Amino acid sequence: MRVLAAVLDFLRTRDRGTLAKVGTQRSESAGEKELDGDGAIPLVHRLAIVYLVLPVAVWLVGWFEWWFGLPAVVVLGMALWKALSGSWRLSLQPAHAIIALLALGWVMATAAGGIFDINNVDWDKHRALFVDLARGPWPGYRPTWSELLLAFRPEDAEMPFALLRYYLGYYIVPGLFGKWFGLAALNWAVPIWTWCGVALMLAMFARGLRTWQTALAALIFIFFSGMDVAMHAMFAGWDWLAYSFSWNGWPLVSLGPSILGVASYWEMDITYRSHMLGLMWSPQHFIAGGICTLLLVQLWRQRRFLAVSAIVVGSSVFWSPFVAAGTLPFALILVIKNGVRPFLRWQSFVVALPIVLLLLTYLTSGTGNIRRNWLWESTALDYVARSLPVIYFMEFLLLAALLLLLRPKLLREPFFIACLLSLLLLPLYSYGRFNDYGLRVVIPPLICLSYACIRAVFNRLPDAIQNGWELRRVILTSAIAAVLGIGAFGGIVNLTGANNNHDLQVLRYSQFGWHFSIASAVDPPLVTQYIARDVPRWFRVVLRERTTTSEPIESELIVRSHFDVFLVDGEIVVYVREACTQEDSEAKFILHVYPQEAKGRAHETLDFTFSGGWGMRQGETCVAARVVPNYAIGRIVAGQFTPTRIGQSWLGNYYSREYRDLLVAEAGAPIIQSDFTVHMNDNRLVYTRDRCAESDVAIPFGLRVFPIDARDLHESERQEGFEYFEFDFTEHGDFVGEGCVMVVELPDYAVLKIETGQYLPGGSILWDGWATLNE
Repeated sequence: MRVLAAVLDFLRTRDRGTLAKVGTQRSESAGEKELDGDGAIPLVHRLAIVYLVLPVAVWLVGWFEWWFGLPAVVVLGMALWKALSGSWRLSLQPAHAIIALLALGWVMATAAGGIFDINNVDWDKHRALFVDLARGPWPGYRPTWSELLLAFRPEDAEMPFALLRYYLGYYIVPGLFGKWFGLAALNWAVPIWTWCGVALMLAMFARGLRTWQTALAALIFIFFSGMDVAMHAMFAGWDWLAYSFSWNGWPLVSLGPSILGVASYWEMDITYRSHMLGLMWSPQHFIAGGICTLLLVQLWRQRRFLAVSAIVVGSSVFWSPFVAAGTLPFALILVIKNGVRPFLRWQSFVVALPIVLLLLTYLTSGTGNIRRNWLWESTALDYVARSLPVIYFMEFLLLAALLLLLRPKLLREPFFIACLLSLLLLPLYSYGRFNDYGLRVVIPPLICLSYACIRAVFNRLPDAIQNGWELRRVILTSAIAAVLGIGAFGGIVNLTGANNNHDLQVLRYSQFGWHFSIASAVDPPLVTQYIARDVPRWFRVVLRERTTTSEPIESELIVRSHFDVFLVDGEIVVYVREACTQEDSEAKFILHVYPQEAKGRAHETLDFTFSGGWGMRQGETCVAARVVPNYAIGRIVAGQFTPTRIGQSWLGNYYSREYRDLLVAEAGAPIIQSDFTVHMNDNRLVYTRDRCAESDVAIPFGLRVFPIDARDLHESERQEGFEYFEFDFTEHGDFVGEGCVMVVELPDYAVLKIETGQYLPGGSILWDGWATLNE
């Protein structure tokens, strides 16, 4: 107690002078000044407005015709000019350094391809969008290789109009740097852009606090969460003995489950996601929600901001329409508290309204088939009635009750009431396959709730330090700290669980090949949510005239049979048939890929079906495409099974020139020289011919294999003393340049000698040769 008293005396002495100056004139909310009047908007808020609106400006210039985009950006700049005017000189303070370092650490530990490089499913999509914007045409949609081949085979086929449809506010600025400087630029553009947004959020959240309060407030914001850990322990169980720590080139910490925050215990798509998960999985929603909400809550009396608030909220639609919907209750409060007059400006009607209409047209084109329903339409009503109170209490109601007891004036603050009503009502509606609406629309009210914690805890902290701590306040503050601590532990669990999935293979954007795009990164049924093909005609008129692709197609015809099979840039195998019936595409496709280094039977089986998301049809032409592994390919076997899947209906082989030369070089001198030269490479025969025509390989090949031990043969073959194989060139061979190559695997038993050749109808021999392999 003496130590605590000494600390309190020190803090009381240090802050007495400041408190005397502030007195009763201090604002009701810590860190929030009365910004009434036409004074300049604080610098951090002006930077936040620029950060939020800049992607819209890039979109207008980059995607639309110059006569539409350039004037629109000029008018947008004119509308924001007065709001952004003021001194741009930054007076650096220790609190700024704390904010910058904490933001950097948070970004690098959770998202943006940082040092931990978390490779979850969401970041596969994020990276694909960055790559599509950097490498594809603007207006952006980089077609798949199957679609590109459709545009050229047949020659009169036209590329169907398609547009990348997604809220690109988070992606388009780094994508622009990637377009200017190449994919490698994304490695620094994405983290820097993310760090700027996070730093602005933290700076606004902790604005006006003392240095030590700034650090504490930022940490509370970073680890803010509902009591997901407690819910998981109560309803799903928790193995507390599962804690472990190991160091094997990377710190692996296990604290139980790797993912928290989804109310899956009740089989409902309701999620109040923690700030940690928000930045880790969906920074495009979380950053926009934090910046937009704090702007509305902190600048609600600033006339310059009110004049452009519609532009700010409208621009957030480009970041996340769900977050924009979540901020509407707070925007409505601005109208109620200030009246309609401050918003009846030309900026709202000439700039904000057209931007919102343009964005909504772009984002809603062709979205009629997306799932949408009320919560009780997908879940039994009695089940919802039993489960929702538990979720509400554990996620926000307990914390809200403690805040009201600590600071009763919150009950008269419209923003706090709107926050609670939003958390209660907004998740009841579901939209999207994974209920994206319910996941994202609660971000603004959760941000507001975390801000209310800071205001309640720090609002009277200096008074408590000076005048002593009341027992009631100590108990309530401790209870709030306990609730926040339980939530913070959930954030730590999520962070450790994500980093445990790190495979130490750092992904860099320059490593992604041409096949990597939004069409390959998401499940086939979800592609239609990102690609719009039925954009209104008037919208297409103002879009820039786009090219099909920014780079030429480099494809090689490797098999010509029932389907023409192409190898495109060594990354994707494409099957094309121009006069294609339904029966032609229904059979399962065969695709076996043999690595060049393996030089044997080891291969990857990538068989697939046309209807499984790998095929598409345009008129009478059908195309199926399959991405192949990213290694040096030696051989590809392509074909189709029969409709009954008994044997193949057609088959073709492809051998790379490097693979053929490698097999021959390692085999050394030939063992047979005749019409075909035969080499022995390990346990396989390599047939080669320098000049080879179709007629040379039209005749079947035969192979007799004599074992050292006759007992290796089947009983019916022992009398003859050999095992006989007959095969066609289409099953094992391929044309390589002017020559051809064929590889046949020998049986696993020890071979004494072989006899091979080609045989004409009737059994006569076109050529044959003998070779003794073991004396």
